[in-house]
Amino acid sequence: MHRSPDVETRTGPPQAPPAVQLCSVAKAYGILHPRPALRGVSLRIARGECYGLAGPNGAGKTTLLKILLGLIAPDSGEARLFGLRPDAPEVRRRVGFVPESAELPPSASPLQLVRRFARLRGLPARAALEEGEAHLRRLGMGDFLERPAHRFSKGEKQRTLLALALLGSPELLVLDEPTDGLDPLGRALMRRVIVEECAAGRTVFINSHLLSETERICSRVGILHQGRLVREEVLPGAAADVARQGRGTTALLLAAPLAAEVLVAAGLRPAGPSDSYLVDHEDLAALNRAVDAVRAAGGLLVEARRVRRDLEETLAEVAAAGDPLAEAPGLELPIEEAGLAPAAPARALRAALRVAREIASDLHARKLGYVALAGMALALGGTVLAVRNEIVQGLAAGARQLRAGGMLDQPQLAAMIGRGAAAGEFWVLLAGVLGLSALFAPPLLEPRRSALLFAQPVSRGDVASGIFLAVAALALLLFAFAGATLYLALRALGVVVPSSFLLVPLLTATAFAALYAGVLLVTWLWPSGLFAAVFALASLIALAIAGSSPAAEPASAHGITGFVFGLLPKIVGLSQQAMRLGGGGRASLFPIASTLAFAFALMLLVQLVSRRSER
Repeated sequence: MHRSPDVETRTGPPQAPPAVQLCSVAKAYGILHPRPALRGVSLRIARGECYGLAGPNGAGKTTLLKILLGLIAPDSGEARLFGLRPDAPEVRRRVGFVPESAELPPSASPLQLVRRFARLRGLPARAALEEGEAHLRRLGMGDFLERPAHRFSKGEKQRTLLALALLGSPELLVLDEPTDGLDPLGRALMRRVIVEECAAGRTVFINSHLLSETERICSRVGILHQGRLVREEVLPGAAADVARQGRGTTALLLAAPLAAEVLVAAGLRPAGPSDSYLVDHEDLAALNRAVDAVRAAGGLLVEARRVRRDLEETLAEVAAAGDPLAEAPGLELPIEEAGLAPAAPARALRAALRVAREIASDLHARKLGYVALAGMALALGGTVLAVRNEIVQGLAAGARQLRAGGMLDQPQLAAMIGRGAAAGEFWVLLAGVLGLSALFAPPLLEPRRSALLFAQPVSRGDVASGIFLAVAALALLLFAFAGATLYLALRALGVVVPSSFLLVPLLTATAFAALYAGVLLVTWLWPSGLFAAVFALASLIALAIAGSSPAAEPASAHGITGFVFGLLPKIVGLSQQAMRLGGGGRASLFPIASTLAFAFALMLLVQLVSRRSER
């Protein structure tokens, strides 16, 4: 196996760890019959270097890229960015990523995307907007700053993604097929920007099937074949690297042909004319030894010139060589560690809030806020029509007659109706909103949509918490609106229900939080909206039945059965407390506190499962 010495660090302190380190990284997919994707890959990329990755389809390039970014963990071996674990959120702040097939939010314009991704990265809004606009104009997107992403061509999406990756001046750019889908002018523009970033000291890692582009941009390229890094080539485009390392192929033109035994001794092979030969050398000393052997045999050197290795030719040579595992084992490069500054105490909360705001921004960009307002207006209009309905008016008149006949006084009537309305509001809204919310998270976790999100300085646990906060906030708003509407409708019918009726949405939201935490856990394990919706409604029914059984009564709280029922969320208990509020009474804090504790514990489990998915 051919390997070049490490390229010297161009920027940063001399003792600083390299930008990228992989040591004996292995990864396989499958449980019963694991299929190796990477087999002991080791490489090191210096700070300020432009490194390319090439290889045929199925070589393991995408897997290597995911491990390098911390999106998945290797089965064995280690990966480091700047001497730190790549799955640490603060490390991702130093990395800009352009995925191969990412789905931009379709309704958002480039400027809106700049604002949103600046917020996700924790950048100052105004400065980031100015920087992002400058990058967009630099990449030829100046005429499309307000155009929604769904109207972009593939090339325009790629240029927008690169502008987003450059936000905050990251130290490392990871580009997966950056020029895919671009026309020749677009590729030239993208190539110029990448070269400028590398010249400014940025480390660049490029995975591209366009080998001509890789040769024009990179100073070094690694060839991945059957999960093994089988060769690293120093590209002659980087004159300083070639002069320093000296590895390559040189053509020697002699005054006369040499004897076969001299060719063997000097390590030469014929190339075209009888007086032209090629010599492969690992360094300049090896080249000079070959030249000395030629002179010692009486050969006269006319010309020596370096041969530029074509990447396509090298790839074909590697493929023709057969199974690379028959070659020397992978080189283990020592890992240089760097200390990670302790995270701020509220880092996870701030990251979850940033994710929740990103979800809210996406909903706003999709004009779903107007849809929600229309739905609320429709619900309010339906309530008004129901209040004016003859049947409802007749029921209200009958209730007034009961009160007038002395069978029920005003407070008793209001309490009775308030309890019934509160129970109906609790169960109907809880079931309806829970079923709909189960469909919310799976699309967010779809790989094409989540590729950009997971590469930001947030963990998968932060994303899970952000989804939970966003959905819970939307549910609470819906519960509050529906509760207020029902309260006003009852008042319009002359039923003066107590003002404590307005607190019923808080109990509904408490029950929803516990149930949705379970839905989110199931979604992370199996991201199917239909399955999540079925699980949500089945959980609600099961808890309603369990909460109504005699074993759930406080007097029966003993033994294993009582312990299990004590751990479950108190959905039925919350509905009873909702009825008490609807009747003007006070709610007990125990079912509220225990249900919130259950939701909190379940969200901790969601955090563990979501972070485990990085493994």
